[in-house]
Amino acid sequence: MPYFVEYLRATRALRIVGIILGVMLIVGVCFRLYFINGTTPEAYVSSIENSPTAHVTRTQLPDGGTQAVVDDPKRQLHAVIVHHGRSFQMKLSERGAPQGMHNHVSMGNTSTERRTHDGVTTTEMSYEPGSQMQWGILFLISAGMGLLVATILGGPLAKENDGHLELAWTKPISREAYALSAVAVDGLAIVASQLLTIVLILMTTAMWTTPTLHLEDGGGWRIALGLLAPMAWYAFLTTVTASLKRGPGTAIGVAWVLAIIVPALGGQIAEHADAATLLQALHPITATLTYLDPIAYIWFPRNLDLARFAGQGANTAAWLVGLLVAYVALAVAQWHRAEA
Repeated sequence: MPYFVEYLRATRALRIVGIILGVMLIVGVCFRLYFINGTTPEAYVSSIENSPTAHVTRTQLPDGGTQAVVDDPKRQLHAVIVHHGRSFQMKLSERGAPQGMHNHVSMGNTSTERRTHDGVTTTEMSYEPGSQMQWGILFLISAGMGLLVATILGGPLAKENDGHLELAWTKPISREAYALSAVAVDGLAIVASQLLTIVLILMTTAMWTTPTLHLEDGGGWRIALGLLAPMAWYAFLTTVTASLKRGPGTAIGVAWVLAIIVPALGGQIAEHADAATLLQALHPITATLTYLDPIAYIWFPRNLDLARFAGQGANTAAWLVGLLVAYVALAVAQWHRAEA
């Protein structure tokens, strides 16, 4: 198995992912156990409607829902609650709250807004059973883990150059095939880390409510971006380090700094390029570097140069595919000419 060394590196990276996700799962379990006796939205509304001091008037609505008007003089509250199955919308007014309070909190399937005026607090709450989750958003979130693993595994050819080149070339496989097999193994590890991250998100969500998954409009391209950006970043790191005779750590660190600073700075230059001659001179440079930066496509999608150049959706995904192929080809070509 000529790619055994890279297989070992990939499995070590996945063990790191497992440790990180395991810690996050433990934190999630502890957080859920801490709130095990917390009041759920359904229980909160039920306590209002079933209070022994409450007067409740129920009305059947034309759309099949039920409206409950609750007056509770003892608790000094008035509520209008509209039920549709297990979902509901409630508007609650109660006295005795401090003046000036105003907050809006949305957590998963529950949205709550509170306002206080003249000693009366108005609470508007909406609740939908289950948790609506979008595939495209899940894969975009998982791209963070993909970028981490891509960084850990980046520069495999430089790692071979660093004292292992003669051994690598003794294997019964061409240089190109050896390099491509290493890229393939690392690519599978990156994708696996993202899938494991999505599994963790679903598991932690299931501790609170039942997740409901659907593919939103544009979700297919979001999935493509979430998978392609870490792969293209890995290919970029492999390209810029393929000719190094030492480990790629320093080069990868510098690449990260530039990959974040250049599109951030380039976005500002693009907005103000007409204001100064110096900015006009710098603009083509920062724009070109932004086009070549895989992280920019997922981290800085509103960069003006990037938006004009790659657009959104299919165009962005197609450009990332192009970067991925080009960087892999450049890395392999460099390593083909490498000398021990």
